[in-house]
Amino acid sequence: MMGLPTFFDRAMQVLYGFSLLPVLEAWGDKKSFAFREGRSMQDCHAYILQALQGRDAPELVVLADVQAYYAHVQQSQRTFQRPQNYP
Repeated sequence: MMGLPTFFDRAMQVLYGFSLLPVLEAWGDKKSFAFREGRSMQDCHAYILQALQGRDAPELVVLADVQAYYAHVQQSQRTFQRPQNYP
């Protein structure tokens, strides 16, 4: 039987979150901007602009619209062209 969490259960979840969040933020990827507290789209934009400047900047940048690609490719083509060593 599934029950609703009690106030105690919810309070413990919040306390665990408060204690684990600083550890996860310290160990987390510095390039991750989605669903992170204190990170914004502007931070992501600034990181991209910084990465595209200087001597180590890439010569080519590829912009791919994956959603549009899968919207126009038929299911039979996607399954047929799968690599042989794909699990």
